[in-house]
Amino acid sequence: MIGNISLSIGIIAHSYLPVSGGIQTYIHANAKEFVRFGHRVHVIVPNNSLNKARHTVMDGVHVHRTRIDNIDWSYPVEDNHIGGWETHKDHRRWGAQVVQMAMEALPIIKKEKIDIIHTHFTATFVGELLWQFHKIPYVDSMYGFFTDYHPSLEMRAASRNFYENGGMGAVIVVGDHVRRQCESGKIPKRLLRVVNPSVDFERFDPERLTDEVIKKFNLPITKKTKVLFCPIRLQERKGFKCALHTFSKIKKRYPDCHLIISGGSSANPAGIEKPLSAYHRITDELDIVDQCSLLLNRINDEEMISFYKLADVVFMPSLQEGFGISILEALAMKRPIVATDIPPFRESSGDYALFFEPNHAEGAARAILKTLEYDNQIVNQVERGFRHVRNRYNAARLAKQMLGVYEEILSQKNPIGFSHIGSF
Repeated sequence: MIGNISLSIGIIAHSYLPVSGGIQTYIHANAKEFVRFGHRVHVIVPNNSLNKARHTVMDGVHVHRTRIDNIDWSYPVEDNHIGGWETHKDHRRWGAQVVQMAMEALPIIKKEKIDIIHTHFTATFVGELLWQFHKIPYVDSMYGFFTDYHPSLEMRAASRNFYENGGMGAVIVVGDHVRRQCESGKIPKRLLRVVNPSVDFERFDPERLTDEVIKKFNLPITKKTKVLFCPIRLQERKGFKCALHTFSKIKKRYPDCHLIISGGSSANPAGIEKPLSAYHRITDELDIVDQCSLLLNRINDEEMISFYKLADVVFMPSLQEGFGISILEALAMKRPIVATDIPPFRESSGDYALFFEPNHAEGAARAILKTLEYDNQIVNQVERGFRHVRNRYNAARLAKQMLGVYEEILSQKNPIGFSHIGSF
């Protein structure tokens, strides 16, 4: 509760569980805690080709799936050497989808007497429409910022103008790295609030069994197999090429090893054909086709947890991230981590991972081989990392922090009371 007031919270996002991904688990972890605190939570998302009922309840969270299948990622983002998002070029279609999402969300917001909206990722613009035309208070979550993509000055100016003159009450960022990016991109400091992701320890259980996913995905894995798990999408910036070259070196020491790349989910961006072609070419050249499993569009959020458990090493070769939620999940599952030495991974993992220089397969292989020895140093590191994530990334504490942001914004918008302050 906020004081004695129970809020009706609307969350609008590009996708939701069972679609797998760090953003989806972050949203659900908070929503689940909000319900425990006595608030009502309504998540409004596209259908994401899931064929789910229009309205379902998950852990007390009401999930409303619209007639829109996906929101195309179509705003102009410029690719660079990192290999960032490749987006759809049909900007008019994307604009129409944003408007339709706002129109489908409005009756739900009105019926459920939503007090505040929290938008995520591309849904930012849905929240802005609802603010401009209906004055429904909203906050936005930022998981990264496009200064990493070296955009044009025109794009930076457009972004600055949007955040300076838009209606969002706050921009919630997942960590200090993203906060610094946003500040460098000239998002007003007055809007920025840091709320770290959390881990739902009811779901991320280190004792979870793995036999079912081995059978379902027909994986050639036995008790003797050394498994490297990369919970990454198939994008250049996620470092999948480095993962493949690193694995080919591990194979020389452990011929019976196996690499699993989660590959994303049904919410993959446009442009998957190019990295998929590169994946097949590299695995063929390195003669590792039969020892690599790419689970593209096949793995749900619950199965992700089993793959963490299955891993001897969780391997994070990303070149660019916002925070590294997968690192928290790996720590919660008591798995050793080898990760690129980039600021967000340092922030999320602390001293509980082994690091290597980005795109340096030789260095990554050395760190993985050391981890596979699983000596007392690695065992101690894993146990300390588990305690670290339990203490620092506690779901209840961080959800209260998020609710504090809502209270702040609602107090500004309506000092008398919070209940149903949007106008229709």
